[in-house]
Amino acid sequence: MQNKAAIYPSWWSDSERLRRFLVDNIVAELKQLRPGTLHLPALPWPVNLNLVNDLGVDSMELLSLATAVSSSLQVHHSGLEDQFLQRSGLQDWEDILKESLQHSAEKIAFSTSGSTGVPKVCLHELADLQREIAELLPLFANVKRLFFTVSSHHIYGFLFSVMLPSLMPGDIELIDARSNMPSSLACKLRSGDVIIAYPDFWHAMMDSGAEIPAGVTGVTSTAPCPDSIANGLVQQGLDTLIQVYGSTETAGIGWRIDASHAFCCLSYWRRANGSDSHLVRTDRNENAHRVSAPDHLEWLDDTHFLPVSRIDHAVQVGGINVFPLKVSGVLLRHQLVKDAIVRMMRPDEGRRLKAFLVPVNPSIPHAELVQQVRQWARRHLTTAELPASFTVGTSLPRASNGKLRDWISEQAD
Repeated sequence: MQNKAAIYPSWWSDSERLRRFLVDNIVAELKQLRPGTLHLPALPWPVNLNLVNDLGVDSMELLSLATAVSSSLQVHHSGLEDQFLQRSGLQDWEDILKESLQHSAEKIAFSTSGSTGVPKVCLHELADLQREIAELLPLFANVKRLFFTVSSHHIYGFLFSVMLPSLMPGDIELIDARSNMPSSLACKLRSGDVIIAYPDFWHAMMDSGAEIPAGVTGVTSTAPCPDSIANGLVQQGLDTLIQVYGSTETAGIGWRIDASHAFCCLSYWRRANGSDSHLVRTDRNENAHRVSAPDHLEWLDDTHFLPVSRIDHAVQVGGINVFPLKVSGVLLRHQLVKDAIVRMMRPDEGRRLKAFLVPVNPSIPHAELVQQVRQWARRHLTTAELPASFTVGTSLPRASNGKLRDWISEQAD
């Protein structure tokens, strides 16, 4: 049988990128396994790190980590997935992946959480992702350095911090900027640099007031970037902010470089026969596939659109999709909580979640209730999901028409 992996770009032949992809997957899974209690070594991890000896991973955690990593790169096609349980060194796992990818590298999976928090695996052809980046590649002419602030186990991070540099001509210097404050990163920039980031990062960059050198390009995705931020960054010196629209399920659908313009579909996407809720994607064999839109879209014509609102009710905290309904469900499991609602803070309050609690016993001191619920939440939620403020009342806040309304944050961390 012909080795199909040979016709795809071997991004994984670069050990540094493969190891980063592996570590990002491990970190993400550990955050799910140990919410609120995770203490890990600083990145990048040394190649001689051992998951069991250095991270204290037990047998059940090892199985979960192995499953996540194996699923992401479809290791079961090579029959090597059992080796993850027999060897616990980071170098060992990297070697397993390299051997597996020699046999089968044409598909890759990315996970997303639904409103219930149950991971959904989205499988993509590597050649389809290459097709997206190849179409956007002219936007990145003459790039010498690429700073990234996103994890490569997410589809956006993989596309722009792994796939993009693998297709760029010449040697591109990749710099992990996840530990940099936006203001300190701005001091390191020079003309020809690209920053791969997300709306919250760009918001912080604008708030910092840092001067951005001429000739720097930014990329943003994972959520809509408010026009005020995009325009503010340009005023601070950013040459171009490329906004990419898509989802884990669809990969990239469209892009724009001007906040005053609509998104333009990539050449193989278009509106489906006047529908507001479906698109058509033409594959490499010219077959058309009808796909549900990730969000509510406003169409200007069959290839230009504006995102209006999310269908899945997710919000973004630090570049991560979180679901307030899931978080309120966790809070409701606490024995002292009768009712709860969670929503995103207003811009003047912050960029985290906030919670409103109704106690089972109205006489319990509010501070005591908040302390106990906050401790509970830290054990059962990720950092992004954890509400930054808790407000207590005898009933949920409602308007005169009975609909839930907003409230002023209290008891902030």
